[in-house]
Amino acid sequence: LIPEDDRGRKVTIYEGEYTLDLLELRDEDFLFTVCRDVPPGWYSKIRLYVSRITGEGGPCDSMRLPSGKIDLNPRGAFEVKAGATVAVRLDIDADKSIHIAHNGKCNFRPVVFVDITTSAPTWRCPRMLSGTIVELIGDEHSHHGSPGETTNVGGFFLDLRSHRGELEVVLGEDTVIFDSNGESAGRELLRVGSPVKVRGRLDRKGRFVASLIVTGEKVVLFKGEALGPTDGYGVFAMQVEAGTGFTEGRYEVAIQEETVVLAGCDTAVSPEMIDEGVRIRAFGIYDGKVDILRSVLVFVEPFELSGEIVSVRESAMPDEYLIEIDPGGDEDDVEVVLTRGGIVRLEGDGLVPVELLCPGTEVRVRFMLESGDTTIVDTIVVQPRLLSGLIVEDPDIGNRLLVLDGGLNVRVQPTATIIMKNTPAEGEEEHIPLDFEDLEAGHGVDIWALPACHGGTYEGFVVIVSEAALAL
Repeated sequence: LIPEDDRGRKVTIYEGEYTLDLLELRDEDFLFTVCRDVPPGWYSKIRLYVSRITGEGGPCDSMRLPSGKIDLNPRGAFEVKAGATVAVRLDIDADKSIHIAHNGKCNFRPVVFVDITTSAPTWRCPRMLSGTIVELIGDEHSHHGSPGETTNVGGFFLDLRSHRGELEVVLGEDTVIFDSNGESAGRELLRVGSPVKVRGRLDRKGRFVASLIVTGEKVVLFKGEALGPTDGYGVFAMQVEAGTGFTEGRYEVAIQEETVVLAGCDTAVSPEMIDEGVRIRAFGIYDGKVDILRSVLVFVEPFELSGEIVSVRESAMPDEYLIEIDPGGDEDDVEVVLTRGGIVRLEGDGLVPVELLCPGTEVRVRFMLESGDTTIVDTIVVQPRLLSGLIVEDPDIGNRLLVLDGGLNVRVQPTATIIMKNTPAEGEEEHIPLDFEDLEAGHGVDIWALPACHGGTYEGFVVIVSEAALAL
């Protein structure tokens, strides 16, 4: 954290090296670090150091970040008050950050969105965290630094490891606890020094409210497809993919009485949702003696379909839309139903109004429920198009409209992110947020936008103004 006053002391909130897979976090949140020793005051920048960037499965095995560090500028300075919780949220958009030069070399020019809130951020889904209990919190007892136990445990402090800080974890009445053998247990099992996996959400005070706790370090993850439904003993077979620490092949998974079975993000469902061909993620303890995974948490993953929208129309039900999608190839078009509870959002960014969906829009559709011939959508993720290397000819401030060279018009959404990328003399790349009113004729821009549905006008959600463009 860089203080607003240049004479102030820079504050390191993480020091070490931690590797993140950006694509694995495409639809997820990740709690990177917790710091309880930030001096009160005003701060203006977040400085991010990147040691290396690699790619898999594409033309960019290695990527170059010119300066090795990025300076992020929130929209105005932010204040850290004594005793208060401040959340700094960084959203790195991988798709918008990778640039392949004419010589085939790859540059990583990160597009990072910064949100500062005076409470914990709202997470899309609960998260699973790993760490070690360093202190128990109870109504009458508290233990720190020595093995202890209490039946009055109300929570504990969790060391996130890898120098990521300590997080306060709160237990609720419905918190489910499993021991290191994957069997149901009570709060008396929780002890200082115990390694645990915890699933839950942050509350407004920055505490992690736990819904599930598993002790020990033997928790494994099976990813793959179910080969059929559960039998009379709650056991089903699944084809496990390679890369989970186990040899690819057929394994059996047991659903126990306390096993949490979820669909999508956090919807409790019956184990009857498990059937042949259904994608499964199962967390649990593998018992090699009987060759079975004793599960504690099972995700029934939504089915996913990718393609272009063919048509969008309202159904007879209020706030319900019928969307026809062309998956490409020789496959037939698929009609899905977007209900009131369905989510439409931009890939890597925020929500998208349904009114902006039109034929030609590329989407990923996740769906969980089928009723007869009706497929009910859980989430629609919209893939924007990159309008690259454009010059602003006339910014229409009143209508938030950019008239660009080549005859393109882009209406910039009120919630759009506008960033100027600048590299000062010292070589530290900066991201400076702009308002629409800051855009002028002659500025060069890259814009991520949705196709022109109405009147030939694109709908812009992200606008990047480059340093070279400003020189024009």
